[in-house]
Amino acid sequence: MESYGLVLTKEGTQYSVEGDWRVVKQQLEEYFSTPGNIDFAKIIAAGSRGIIELVCEKFDMPPDRKKALREFEITQIVPFGLPEYEVSFAIEVKFDTYTMIHPDANNYTEDHINIISENSSGKDRYLLHHLIRCMVTPSHEVLHFVQSALKIKDKSEQSWCLEHGASFPSLSLLTAVNRAGLAPEVFSPGLVEACLVYFHATVKNM
Repeated sequence: MESYGLVLTKEGTQYSVEGDWRVVKQQLEEYFSTPGNIDFAKIIAAGSRGIIELVCEKFDMPPDRKKALREFEITQIVPFGLPEYEVSFAIEVKFDTYTMIHPDANNYTEDHINIISENSSGKDRYLLHHLIRCMVTPSHEVLHFVQSALKIKDKSEQSWCLEHGASFPSLSLLTAVNRAGLAPEVFSPGLVEACLVYFHATVKNM
């Protein structure tokens, strides 16, 4: 199998790779430095909807709530804050209508790139950084939809209990989505673990 100039071969359980890594590095750097190559909304949908499917299978809740969860919407953030828009993820819950709101790094201005680069590996890799954000961050946000559907209340100041509740299982559920093959168009074996290694190695403030 050939990919990005590398040839992957398998003999039994052993894999070997042949090729020039310098060529691969150059190709990847070019790919991740060009806005428009990545459909971030598709990546967000894959992980988030996979988690919703797992939750709907495991939790006992009325069919109409499961239907509402499965039909949650994904939309780009409305312009505010900086010259065009913020760089944060957010959610909106209106009765039984759920919306995931996200920034699209393909449209970042120089100001946005500078903000992202403060906590990542540099301005030349901000698209790669955002790609991984789109895999990891929505796994937390989508669990707020589940909390709402289950009518979970939070009496703590600033809703820290709900935040903790959405944070603790999020990456485990994302890993389960990956391993269950619920989003094969985006995820591949080991991808979530690779994202976490990236964050640990490059992000200054998580």
